[in-house]
Amino acid sequence: MNSFIGNWTDHSNVTVTITERNNILTVKYGNGRGPFPGHEIDELPQPACGVDFSDDAPFTGVLSPDGKTIYWSNGTKWTKH
Repeated sequence: MNSFIGNWTDHSNVTVTITERNNILTVKYGNGRGPFPGHEIDELPQPACGVDFSDDAPFTGVLSPDGKTIYWSNGTKWTKH
């Protein structure tokens, strides 16, 4: 799960911060959107997480092998700072 922690840039060039506490991820946008709860998904071969974007829908994010990109199930991607 630590692979997801940190600052990311979304497809709209907004900074998104992912933190973790007690095995729960928290996703918060720099523009005030969120926070949204998430969790690691263990049953996939690559590191993955699920996040409930309550103002949109739940999405699954899969981490790239180099750990620098999250590919989301809605077709967007975030890049690591």
